[in-house]
Amino acid sequence: MLRGQGPSENEPRSWEGIRRYLTTLQPTLIAWTAAGMTTLREVTSDHLHAALENLTGTARRQLATSLRSLFRALKRERLIFRDLARNLAVGDLTGIPRPVSSDLLAGLLDRAATPFARTASCDRRGSTR
Repeated sequence: MLRGQGPSENEPRSWEGIRRYLTTLQPTLIAWTAAGMTTLREVTSDHLHAALENLTGTARRQLATSLRSLFRALKRERLIFRDLARNLAVGDLTGIPRPVSSDLLAGLLDRAATPFARTASCDRRGSTR
């Protein structure tokens, strides 16, 4: 299917790309098979999130991208009913950092102890010390 030879026409992927997807997916697919799954129709969104749960960085991005591509292809060929990986977050999402209040930030900058910290810090008016 990924080579563009399935019932639905699509742009063919390179053999290198397919090999990279399969290498990334193999441990997850083996784990699912060991857990008793016999078809990808049995995969739930909980399974997808659990597969990504302990991964970070490039490993997480590669697996998430591979899962999204796999389930997109299966959905396009009507081998599964729903693409559960469609909304799967690809990056390392731990949430957006909350802003530090200006009062707390000013107090922290006033206590900068090293010359580097003093050089890099700004006072409340935005001027460099």
